[in-house]
Amino acid sequence: MLILVGSLLSSFSMADVLPVSSSTSSSWFMDGDDTYEDKNLYDGTVGKAWVENDTSSGLGSWVELKLEAEQKVEEVRILPGNWYSFNEWDYYNRPAEIEIAFSDGTKETVKLSDAKIMVAHKLSKPVKTSS
Repeated sequence: MLILVGSLLSSFSMADVLPVSSSTSSSWFMDGDDTYEDKNLYDGTVGKAWVENDTSSGLGSWVELKLEAEQKVEEVRILPGNWYSFNEWDYYNRPAEIEIAFSDGTKETVKLSDAKIMVAHKLSKPVKTSS
């Protein structure tokens, strides 16, 4: 799950979460009737993940989130891996590093520990972006 934050608040609340209007991705996985689409990244729940449909490790897979309008983003919160259960967490790959790119051309790389924790990455400086 990815959460884009427009203003830094001392505690997590839905009021600071920026609205995502749509998403696209390099691929997504389907298992029977279960879909692991990119929209799972911003549906507000941690019970379903985005899983890329790559036969290897998923290196180079990507997701683009489009905001409803251009917004100032100060922080990105990341829940890496599949948080449905500890079994799912252990089974699926998790990113060790991600690159976050914004529509204004700004990019930041975030290294992630292999732990089931939310990462709150404060950007080096706020950006105005639409995706």
